[in-house]
Amino acid sequence: MDPPLLGAVSPRQLAFMTKADLFSKPGVAGILRTVGAFPVRRHSADRPALRHAMGLLQRGRAVCLFPEGTRSRDGRLGPPEPGAALIAARTGAPIVPVAICGTYRRGRLVIRLGAPEPLLAPGETRAGGADLQRLAQERIMDRIARLQHGSSGPPG
Repeated sequence: MDPPLLGAVSPRQLAFMTKADLFSKPGVAGILRTVGAFPVRRHSADRPALRHAMGLLQRGRAVCLFPEGTRSRDGRLGPPEPGAALIAARTGAPIVPVAICGTYRRGRLVIRLGAPEPLLAPGETRAGGADLQRLAQERIMDRIARLQHGSSGPPG
């Protein structure tokens, strides 16, 4: 349910990086492609998916991906995959952190959108390898955590 909700609240049309397994289900692949989703093999270096996402960003499109690569069962943030940081570092595209707070079962959801921010500070060199994992944790997941707790400002 996260992609349709995010698509509904986003001021821009989003392209969603979606787990490849969903594209093998009859009827689902066509619907996903119609709404701008494209497949990614999770927990791997899926170069075609990364290139596709970077190409979309370079053409001015907005790409939505879930940095953890899976949903949280208990509402706590898990460790991020390096994909979001890699894409942002390579393209210079800003990160727009989003927190979806609450549960679908209880019917009370709050979606908090953060301000667009560059992953790398001006003058900061492009990162790679372990630095991307660290950037993803420190800069992307920390921004999402602040939104979950109702703050969009810098950590205190």
